[in-house]
Amino acid sequence: NQEQKTLHGQIQYKARKISEGKREEYIGQGKGIVIDATGASVQTLLKLKKAIEDSGYDSFMASVNASLKTTQSRNEARKERYLEKNLVIILLK
Repeated sequence: NQEQKTLHGQIQYKARKISEGKREEYIGQGKGIVIDATGASVQTLLKLKKAIEDSGYDSFMASVNASLKTTQSRNEARKERYLEKNLVIILLK
């Protein structure tokens, strides 16, 4: 329902802010970090990569591909971060 979606959005927003704060804290301390992302927003990911490198880090990016069937199955199993089926197809291309 709409109330659950709104609550989920609020929780997701708070989690993202906490994650961003921790990332900045770790970068400031020179700690190693791993960023796990779908790559749905390539420009955002590249901007983050540049910011990390500008902070003196070496970076490495890995891409993992999965079949459409596997991707859709994983997406359907992840109720907390579900993507619309047509978006999964678009992102896989």
